[in-house]
Amino acid sequence: RPMEARTRTAPSGEFRLAGLAAGRALLEVRAKEGSALPPPPPSGEMTADRWRQNLLESLDPAAGAFEVPVEGEVRRDVVLATPATVRGTVVDSDDIPVPGAIVRQGVRDPDGDTPVAAAMDDGTFALTAIPGPLVLVAEAPGHSPARSEPREVRPGEVVAGILLRLPREGRVRGTVRAHGGGSVAGALVRVACGDDPDPPQPEQWPGLPAFPAAPDGSFEVSFPVEGPHLHVRAEAAGFEPDFGPPLEAMPGGSAGPADLVLRPRPTLRGTVHSTATGLPVPGARVAVGGIDAWGGASAVTGAGGTFEVPTPADRGFDLDVSADGYARFHRYFESPVRETTLGLDPATPLEGRVEDPDGVGVPGLEVVARHEELPYPLRRPTGPDGSFRFPSLRPGRYVLDAASPRGNGEDWLVAKVKADVPGPPVVLLAKRGLGISGILLDEEGRGLPGIPIKATGREVQAEAMTDAEGCFRIPGLPAGTFDVTGGYWGAGFLPPLAEGVPAGTTDLVLTALRGETIEGTVVDEEGRPVTAVPFRVSAIGGDDHRVVVYTRMDGAGRFRFTGLPAGAYSVHVDLTQATGLVPSAVLDVAAGRRDVVLRLRTGSVIAGTLLDERGRPVRDGSVIAWPAGIPFRPDRWPGSGEAGESFVDGSGRFEVKGLLAGRSYDVIAGGTGGWSAAGARAVPAGTEDLRFVLRKGAGRLRGTLRDAAGEPVGEVVVGIFEGAGLPAAFTSTWTDGTFELEGLPAGPVALSAVIPDRGPEPVPLGTFDPAAGEASATLPPEAGK
Repeated sequence: RPMEARTRTAPSGEFRLAGLAAGRALLEVRAKEGSALPPPPPSGEMTADRWRQNLLESLDPAAGAFEVPVEGEVRRDVVLATPATVRGTVVDSDDIPVPGAIVRQGVRDPDGDTPVAAAMDDGTFALTAIPGPLVLVAEAPGHSPARSEPREVRPGEVVAGILLRLPREGRVRGTVRAHGGGSVAGALVRVACGDDPDPPQPEQWPGLPAFPAAPDGSFEVSFPVEGPHLHVRAEAAGFEPDFGPPLEAMPGGSAGPADLVLRPRPTLRGTVHSTATGLPVPGARVAVGGIDAWGGASAVTGAGGTFEVPTPADRGFDLDVSADGYARFHRYFESPVRETTLGLDPATPLEGRVEDPDGVGVPGLEVVARHEELPYPLRRPTGPDGSFRFPSLRPGRYVLDAASPRGNGEDWLVAKVKADVPGPPVVLLAKRGLGISGILLDEEGRGLPGIPIKATGREVQAEAMTDAEGCFRIPGLPAGTFDVTGGYWGAGFLPPLAEGVPAGTTDLVLTALRGETIEGTVVDEEGRPVTAVPFRVSAIGGDDHRVVVYTRMDGAGRFRFTGLPAGAYSVHVDLTQATGLVPSAVLDVAAGRRDVVLRLRTGSVIAGTLLDERGRPVRDGSVIAWPAGIPFRPDRWPGSGEAGESFVDGSGRFEVKGLLAGRSYDVIAGGTGGWSAAGARAVPAGTEDLRFVLRKGAGRLRGTLRDAAGEPVGEVVVGIFEGAGLPAAFTSTWTDGTFELEGLPAGPVALSAVIPDRGPEPVPLGTFDPAAGEASATLPPEAGK
């Protein structure tokens, strides 16, 4: 039964424990000049009570903890290990000694038996330590604790030269409140302090410690001062996070007050139904993602297929819907939406096999399926016989390829194939390839981990990531030479390039240089820094005019680009349409400039309604406003504030915001699930009474667009254009020239293409009948490629 007996050894070393109950007991022996117990756990996270409980669960007589049967008189002799001596110094972050700092081994022991030493006036200490794994913890008022690296010490060993650096401790105080007044229940505060004037990236905040605010919203948080810049972030369930303005970290003092205002997240409501039966789909998972300032949200549809899920207040987001027996649905909402209706296609499987030239299946590969309406590829592994299966695909045409997962050492080249779903099983042909391996270093010769490395050949592109030491290996390459690039623009350094690297190279060294910096501020119409929303800022340019980088504003409206090559850039703000603001880009910004000012102003709108032929609202549509007189290309936007998009709400209403006052726009409306398109030419900004009528069509036309030489023509608009040259149905060709049109009326249709070199007017391609199979369209010679 639970009990404890203690005694001390006599001068002869003898001891006697009396009055024990019969059974089995744990015998522990401790001494100031030695120990028979293992030291506390090196992690420093386990309590002493839990440590003892672990000993009870797994005893190790060789370590000095003994399970002893108690029955009458029992004798057990113990040999104590000779203690070790550890010497070192405790300093602060400025390398100034910290006298009086307490240095202990492992965790705190409530019995006071954990080895402890105090630092002298010069910061030095000498600690009598228990042999075995050693971790030292140093503490001092006004400083954050510090831990030494784990190491092993032997009985009687003297270890010297241990340096424990205590960061100075600072405090920040402030208040978290709801927008419009009132407190926020369950609010959390996170703090980041360092040398970087920019706040951490959104995905880094969740990894920082969280401190709860008081019920009235007030908080006071201690943190290690590791640099002059202090960033504070507040978050709470059901609210958008808020970043306070940057503060100055004050060692030993208090920063603030920080006033953090949380805005409620809006809610998206809707229903999910089957496109085959029209019936609601209960149990579907609706997930909101792509929201970089918070972790997303999800909900499950009820019995009527209804759902309710929080969304960002003023940014676009991705919506994914998945359910058993249905193909996965995805849509990106450019601006906030409050109500929608979503249709799921019945799931269709796709099966196949990856074979080598001898017909033998290739196991352990990753098969990738891509579809033009999916923003991400789908992946499945090959089994022992090389077979694979995608269980839930939506009908359509997919491009399949396969490659070796990173790090498995296999080099395979797999030819891409097109597959129709539904359709027969697919066979992918694989053959052996080569690899390129090496290391990515910074200017000081240190390896850069987690950086993508890309090899580009005449017909092949392949990619790998650097490991913890900066090493990489790109597998599955054909014979020939490749241009190898490390990193990307915006990674904080100039991406190094090695040209003409032969496949099979094993010792490639890439060195990344720092590059230039551009800094600036985003202000409103009155010149005040914009702090409410962390907009994304873009810089495009460089001497070769091919650099495109992005960053985000901090809480004071500041932005900063690093790792830029020399040259001039255009700098502007992205993702402002939902707020109705229009940015004014700053052109010819020289790399190295630190005083760029971007001024936001209130924009104009074009609004209206989408209806079907019976006058009922179309709830599954969108509208694009495009500058009049510019060729329509939905894959490329002309520039910030010059084009916009809006999804309709539950009443069929749309509102394209952030347009330039005084401009005219071509407005094009369309819907998913077989709806036609409609539009109007030269609509003045400020128009709010547009009405578009969409038709429902069941026709579908697939085909390929080629030029007069028989080469595929990719990334152009193909469609049916009616009065005023506006599309009744349209899509964009893939890079291989293929396209698919939906929502067509019965019978032959006249097909045209919009060629940017020819202006906005469509170029006729001919008349095609969807019932006759795939269309093979050819551009007239004068249309160009």
